[in-house]
Amino acid sequence: MLEAAAPRPDEFHGRATRDELNAAWIRCHADARRCRAHAALLRDHSVSAARDDWAALDREVAA
Repeated sequence: MLEAAAPRPDEFHGRATRDELNAAWIRCHADARRCRAHAALLRDHSVSAARDDWAALDREVAA
C-alpha cells in the first residue's frame, strides 16, 4: 500500500514544492514496485537465489 502514501492533489501539502511532491510520488510508486518484485522473487526462488538477484532487480525497477 505504498501507493496510498503518495501525495495526492486534494491533500494539504504544507510548504512542499511541486518538485518535492513529484519526487515523493515517484519514490512511493517505485518502492511499491520494488516490494512487489521482491515478494515475487522470494515466492518463486529460494532465499539464497533471491539475495543474489536482489541488487540487480533493485537497479532495474528503480530505473
